[in-house]
Amino acid sequence: MNDNKKNTENSITNCPHCNHKLSSWEQVLLSVDRFLMCRNCWYRITYEDEAEKKETKKTRKERKSGKK
Repeated sequence: MNDNKKNTENSITNCPHCNHKLSSWEQVLLSVDRFLMCRNCWYRITYEDEAEKKETKKTRKERKSGKK
């Protein structure tokens, strides 16, 4: 139950580019698939959860420092 509530809190409801409201089915698609095209401005919306963001930042720091 808490996991489902967490997903709704972190879900994207509007396009970050044009602020067009995403329909319910678009929000569901974005929760299943990481990418979605906005029907209004054709911006490619990318969804990353907090764990993916932290991992991405970590790998960027490692690349900058020369570690693998």
